[in-house]
Amino acid sequence: MNSLISVIVPVFNIDKYISKCIESIMEQTYKNLQIILVDDGSTDTSGEICDRYAKKDIRIQVIHKKNGGLVSARNAGLEAAAGEYVGFVDGDDYIDIGFYEVLLEDMLKNDVDFVHMGYRTENGNSSRACGNFETEKYQLTENSRLYFVEEGIFGKSGTFQITPSIWSKLFKREFIQKCYARVPKELSYGEDMFCLSMCMLEGRSMYLHKTAMYHYVNRQGSLMNSAYVSSVINISELYHALKNLFMEYNVYGFLRPCLETYLARIMLLAIKKIGKSMESVSFYYLKNIDVIKGKKVVIYGAGSVGQGYYAQISRYATCMIVGWVDLKFQQYQFGYAQVQPVTELEKMQYDVLLLAIKDENKAKQIRRELMERRGIPEKMIMWEQPGSILEEIN
Repeated sequence: MNSLISVIVPVFNIDKYISKCIESIMEQTYKNLQIILVDDGSTDTSGEICDRYAKKDIRIQVIHKKNGGLVSARNAGLEAAAGEYVGFVDGDDYIDIGFYEVLLEDMLKNDVDFVHMGYRTENGNSSRACGNFETEKYQLTENSRLYFVEEGIFGKSGTFQITPSIWSKLFKREFIQKCYARVPKELSYGEDMFCLSMCMLEGRSMYLHKTAMYHYVNRQGSLMNSAYVSSVINISELYHALKNLFMEYNVYGFLRPCLETYLARIMLLAIKKIGKSMESVSFYYLKNIDVIKGKKVVIYGAGSVGQGYYAQISRYATCMIVGWVDLKFQQYQFGYAQVQPVTELEKMQYDVLLLAIKDENKAKQIRRELMERRGIPEKMIMWEQPGSILEEIN
């Protein structure tokens, strides 16, 4: 075994964890590695730490890029990958010393598209092995692939389940490049679930290895624990991306029940996690988000539509919210943003004034008032019918 393995590590503001991660890869018993550290615009010392390790080990390559999210970081790593095989390790996790040696041996002996390894969830001082499957080779046929998506990814019955992550696996490079290229760049929740579903639909075979040698560190403040990731807006985006994928492969009719059950379950968990009642969660979002990318935006309206817009837009690195106004601004006190009176518009510099209004007639009235009383050009005022998560899933 002397095949080159490219290991891609996305890095963003994890300077307390990244050293342990990098060292666990450097110390692998399998030495022929290309270690690609993708610094996704970190504002702490993570990027500097990566550079220091690159000076110590010639196998390490560091990519510094503008923040674009996990999908963007992994795509940058995949572009630089030179190995015949590709693996992923999240920058706040770590792996056992023989992780890649075992994965490559399984890959070569069984000639599969990817190998999945069991993992351990690290939660403070506790550790739990995960992986409800048997160690063996599995063929991905027309019928079996649907079972593996339904049970393995969505855990329909709980009798057979693997993590939908891509960090506990080893892939043939051309295969994962093809599959990951289909992951929507705007997804900020469930990217791995989409990718693994694609792998199941495109692959011909896989090997599952039950031994847990990957360590997933469940830390507070991580991407998966953030309020934005737990929002119903992100979950809805994942639902529609998967729905479109399954429709493309003509399997939506079969997979729809488990997809919708998963959606309902994860939404309820998200609402419980962020500690809000159903009434306090915003179900509205801006459909045409591309129109405001690269622009400075002021949101007009701080009700349920405005709160939905704020949560959605603030997730995009290419959008900048420079203000939030409302006639009844005193009613809206948020810990994450300040809502100001409409009179403050005169002091703000912006490209788009986004009306966060549900009713079209009311939006037209506000547009006229803004143009006549405040002299705001019509071309700077934007309104569209807000998207509604609840209406789309019914």
